[in-house]
Amino acid sequence: MGYPRILYQNRVPAATLTTTGGTVTVGHPLSLLTTWRDYYRAAWSGANSYVIKIYNGATSLSYQSVAISGHNLFTCGARFKVEDCDDDSTWVERVAYTTPSSNKTLALFFTQVSKKYTRFTIDNNGGAVFSPEIGVLFVGNYLEFPEYLTTPFDPDAHRINKSSAQGDTGRILGTTVDFRSRTVNVSFSYLSSTWINATWFPFWNAQYATPFIFCHDPENYAAAAYLMEFDVDAMSVPFINSAWRGPLTLALRGLYEE
Repeated sequence: MGYPRILYQNRVPAATLTTTGGTVTVGHPLSLLTTWRDYYRAAWSGANSYVIKIYNGATSLSYQSVAISGHNLFTCGARFKVEDCDDDSTWVERVAYTTPSSNKTLALFFTQVSKKYTRFTIDNNGGAVFSPEIGVLFVGNYLEFPEYLTTPFDPDAHRINKSSAQGDTGRILGTTVDFRSRTVNVSFSYLSSTWINATWFPFWNAQYATPFIFCHDPENYAAAAYLMEFDVDAMSVPFINSAWRGPLTLALRGLYEE
């Protein structure tokens, strides 16, 4: 089992974004990549290869993970790779070509580096023209919890938002399902007071109102990445003794991707 990770500190919203290849679809500009809204998607058409370049400015910024959510790359039969550099010229491959196995959220990890430029190349290995869409593009760092999740843990728990109706005689008229919401509860039994003070509290204070990508076990369940937010209006992590605190229990929610 691997330690859970929360992807945050996305570099994309504050970066300068440019693109080459094809045409940006009217009404679906690059600026949509700077939000956490996977349903508002940047989109392109007219080519079989597209490049998104992310410029962080004069100062190199660290990152150790990339992710996409709200995309259609699987449907398009597309793949992508990630490269970076400091001079907009000498590109080094950071993530080799990856072909998504679904249109669900996908996260990838590597040793942390600091670079001024990052670029995503999306293509279909020389195939026909296709039209990719991406709602969330993440380039940033992650918080790794120093403890395994308390078990049992269910990453697939969800609730169904629906409306049902019955006729005057009580007969079932049918059900309309609006969406399914993933509702994940995570808990950590023992966390050091040092880690809570130095890492968790700064993270929580900066992140509690911002979406993120959650990976409960990237070591053994690499495909299990979820775009989520905290479903709480309070947080507590009691003292066990002076050195340890816990449990830390968190409720997360997001779309149940199918």
